This record gives sequence, structure tokens and C-alpha cells, in this order.
Amino acid sequence: MSKLKNFSALATIGVVACFSTIAYSAEKVEIITQSTPETGGKKVAARVWRRIDNGPWEEIDGERPGIGVLDLTEAKCDFSVSYKAAAMWGTHTRDVSSTHQCSEPQVLFNDFIPTGFASTIDLEQLTKSSVWVAALGQASSTTDGQRLASSFQTAITQGNYGSVAIASSEIAAQLRKAGNTRDADVFASLSVQATLNGIAKVQKLDPERLITLKADSDYTIVGEGAKSTLQTYQKSIGVTETSSGFGKTGWRTMRSLDGGSTTTATEFKLPSSAITTFDASKFSATQ
Repeated sequence: MSKLKNFSALATIGVVACFSTIAYSAEKVEIITQSTPETGGKKVAARVWRRIDNGPWEEIDGERPGIGVLDLTEAKCDFSVSYKAAAMWGTHTRDVSSTHQCSEPQVLFNDFIPTGFASTIDLEQLTKSSVWVAALGQASSTTDGQRLASSFQTAITQGNYGSVAIASSEIAAQLRKAGNTRDADVFASLSVQATLNGIAKVQKLDPERLITLKADSDYTIVGEGAKSTLQTYQKSIGVTETSSGFGKTGWRTMRSLDGGSTTTATEFKLPSSAITTFDASKFSATQ
């Protein structure tokens, strides 16, 4: 019996040691996505896919400590593991067919090119409280800047398309009501772009196929390809062709996307004293 117990104990130790070795062999990999050196090398929020050997591409979600950074733990990191990436928000484009093999400690995609949309609004600026305070003007408080920046920081970094779409739509509506149509159009376009990118993720489409540079005042998408994709998706969530919201990025569509069901309009209410002096140019890439 004693020998049997000793054997059992040794076997247990061996199993534990085996699992410890497996756990220890897991490799930490940081994937960085940014624009080309010629365009400033700015971090770009991106979707990332992995392929092992010649298997299918699968989208991956790891820890996202900041814009343009994805932290992963891989069972192995060698030439058999490949990655590809595409911008989350329509702000940049790249050759999606260009891939990188896994390498420790970092895989760098630095070939993103800004689109025209990126020059209108720099998403990283939306995550900075100081920029929000500047955009809101002297009538604003630091608290408002921190509140809005924090909400956008989480939504943009984590890819909560529904949250960004609703937030931008609400801000656009407030600005338009105050007569600031120029800045309202900036946020309306961001709302539409966020909705399109959210649909691209749900339908497993290349997000670069659905970049829109313009949307009219009632959120009707300009561009037949993007509009057709939107309408197909809307049918899948029960929006009928006779609905007034068909072909537009309305509440029902935005709420169906990541983060949309838990986002409320009141979260993005601008200070009443700041709406008339609001300056969206503070969020542009040229600032």
C-alpha cells in the first residue's frame, strides 16, 4: 500500500509539473498598430486576426490597454502563427492581405495610411480630457471634459461600435439644434462610420469596404455599397423596408451593436452653456 501511495504521489507531482511547464511556456505578445512613419507613426485602433499554419483566419480579442495596442498570450509564437490587421473605425487603410508572423515580444504593423475621414476627426483626441475642455470652451468644466473623454476612451479602445455611434449621434443632434451644423456634420459622420464598422464586424466583412466620407443630416449613408450592406443588416434585426429608419443609422441599428444596449443619451449631454461655442476642429488631426 505504501508503494502505491508513493507512486500516486509521484504521478500527481508529475502531472502538476507538466501543467506548470505548459503554463510557463505560454508566450506574451504585444501587437502594435500605427500609421506609417511618414504620416506621424500615430497609434491606430485596429481589429486583428490570427491564422495558425494554413487554417482559417479568426478574429482575436485580447487585452487592449490603449489605442493601437493588443496584448495576447500565445501557446506558441513562431513562423506558423500569422496576423493581419485592419483599422476599426474607418480612419486608416492598409493592404489587409499583408501579414506578419508571430515574434516576441512585439509584432508591429506600421503601414496604416490615414483616410480623408481621419483628417476631420482624430479619434485619439476624443480620449483626451484637455481637448474636450478646449472644444467645449471656457464655459465648460474639467469634470465635463473628463467625463466625455473617459466614455470615448473605453468605447474606442474596446471597439464598442454601438456606444460610439450613439454618443456621436447625440452630440450631433445637440449641436444641430443649436445651429452649429458644421460641427454637427462631423459627429454625424462619425456616428455613421461607427455603425458601418460595427456591422462589418458582425457580418465578418473587411471594414475597409464600408468607409464613408459623408452622410447627410438625417444619417442617410452616401454610397450604394455601404447602403446596401446596412439595409441587409437591418433586415436581419427586424427593420422593415417600410420603416422610416430603413437605410439610415437609427437607434435600433446602433443599439444592436457592441456597447449599444448599455449606452444612454444622457451620458453624452453637453453643458448647455458650451453648445453654442463648441469647436469640433479641436479634434482634428491637424491640431
